[in-house]
Amino acid sequence: MSRKGPDWLLGELPDLVSRGILTPDAADRLRSHYQDAGRPAARQLGLTVTAVFGSALIGLGIILVLAYNWEELSRTLRAAISFSILLIAQGAAGWVVFRSVPSRSWREGTACFWFLAVGSAMALIAQTYHIPGDPSRFLLTWMLLAVPLVYLMRAESAAALYLVGVTVLGGVESDAGEGPLLYWVMLAPVAPYLWSLLRRDRQSPGPVLLVWIGAVSLIFGFGFSISESWDHLHLAAYAGLFSVLYLMGRIWFGQAPRVWQGPLQCVGGLGIFVMAFGFSYGDAWQRLGRLGAKEWNWTDAMPGMVLIGTCLALSVILGWLSLLQGRPQRLLWGSFGAVAFLAHALMLALESTPVPVSLLNLYLLVAGVSVLVRGVRRERIGTVNLGMLILAALVGARFFDTDLGLMVRGIGFILLGAAFLSANAFLVRRFRGLRPLEDETGQTPGEGA
Repeated sequence: MSRKGPDWLLGELPDLVSRGILTPDAADRLRSHYQDAGRPAARQLGLTVTAVFGSALIGLGIILVLAYNWEELSRTLRAAISFSILLIAQGAAGWVVFRSVPSRSWREGTACFWFLAVGSAMALIAQTYHIPGDPSRFLLTWMLLAVPLVYLMRAESAAALYLVGVTVLGGVESDAGEGPLLYWVMLAPVAPYLWSLLRRDRQSPGPVLLVWIGAVSLIFGFGFSISESWDHLHLAAYAGLFSVLYLMGRIWFGQAPRVWQGPLQCVGGLGIFVMAFGFSYGDAWQRLGRLGAKEWNWTDAMPGMVLIGTCLALSVILGWLSLLQGRPQRLLWGSFGAVAFLAHALMLALESTPVPVSLLNLYLLVAGVSVLVRGVRRERIGTVNLGMLILAALVGARFFDTDLGLMVRGIGFILLGAAFLSANAFLVRRFRGLRPLEDETGQTPGEGA
């Protein structure tokens, strides 16, 4: 139960009743108990989401209404309105904090409204008095003013908006030709808050959402950190990043009962598959070779090289932790960073693409077979289908990548689809026990009656 969760038990109830292991009344009581157990959490989540979106819409609506009549207002009135919005947001947040309002929806909603009010007040005052500035400086000031808000309100919505704002700030800095240091520095102020959330509860919707946003932000951050003159480092950098995310997810979120509650392994696994699949084509390696032939600037390359080295070191550490936990199967996906780095090195050394292409195809083949075998051993149809999907994608790609005729390709896909359906039908009967069990007399339960 602790491993598979209530949803798995609810799915097994009809089969347990058909086998005679449970009576229909007992199954109904179990179903009612576990369905009712999740309703308070779902209800609280719904209220929180509604409060956050409602606060955001109110804040944006006020800004639009003011913008419509802004030119007709005097400077004094404009300033008064700008500060009034901020004071209202601070008053509502102060009431929630000092009265210790237990409602999470109130806390999240007021935090979101306060966060947006800070930005709107800054923008309105700057526009009213024609204060010069640029988007980068505006976003930096806004985010710095919002850091105390995150800790004061203890609200995941404020932290989520902060991560989005820092990511946009990194993009603005990158477009302006500035270095990536500011993006990484701005992640540090909320790191203790995120760590405290994850230590307390890693499976609640709020912390999980923050990890999803953080993982996506890191993907953009890696892009900001690699200059255009070193674009060919994207393969090694992102391969290392996705490997680290996958291993971290398996270590920290390995017991998540649902897929969406494991954000790091989802982002990491998906990124590994997409990159491995993309570089199983020779064209991708040829483009990478053309990028590597550009004139190198070692000063611009330092951030990218630091990221690659950090990811490789973390992959080794996390892989060792996985071995200590008795989970060597994680190393196949977690070693993708090293595999991609080796493939890139072979391409540069041999000045040809067939070897790295073959290596990536072999990696995908082994990964697909490994997932398929693990699903069969653990009797998980979803895992089996995932392994078959990886293999089908690899086979399909090679079909289109060769000079085979349309007839051969069509027959190949028909056979592949038939294999999918046949395997699922067999596994459903085996895993779900659709064939009735026989007792020692050779009769199935219920036949004697």
